[in-house]
Amino acid sequence: MGSTGSGPVGRGGVAAFDAADRGILTLFWVGGTRFSLRAAEYLRARRMNEKPGKRVLIAGAGNAGEKVAREMRTSSLVSLEPVIFVDDDPWKQRAVIHGAPVLGGLADIPTLVKEVRAQEAIIAMPTAPGSIIRQSEAVPQPPNFGGNTLPPDLH
Repeated sequence: MGSTGSGPVGRGGVAAFDAADRGILTLFWVGGTRFSLRAAEYLRARRMNEKPGKRVLIAGAGNAGEKVAREMRTSSLVSLEPVIFVDDDPWKQRAVIHGAPVLGGLADIPTLVKEVRAQEAIIAMPTAPGSIIRQSEAVPQPPNFGGNTLPPDLH
């Protein structure tokens, strides 16, 4: 005897989709399309930014430092290349953020600047106390070495 009730199999033995199934498929289609567009834009920006820029040391491997490095890597308007991070937090040592390693603390800046041939430094520690910022700014640097500090509200 055949079943006359409605089940997961519709006419002709083909699975019937209910509203939830259609919703899930729509979610995957829209989400996949959006992800694909964002990935394509990210890759396009990276290719455009492959021209060599100033080599930058970033002091601070937290959220602000990560945002700065990401912007350098993806923006076609910025010609800076993050080459190294420094951070006094031992848990961040030896990490790699957007292709740039965390290889020391603030006291190591003079040695690391020479080692990686950094041309500029960005202090990305918006929540650090003023004494830490002054300490990092007071480190002796080579001639023609540039530096910037992120404002406290950028984190």
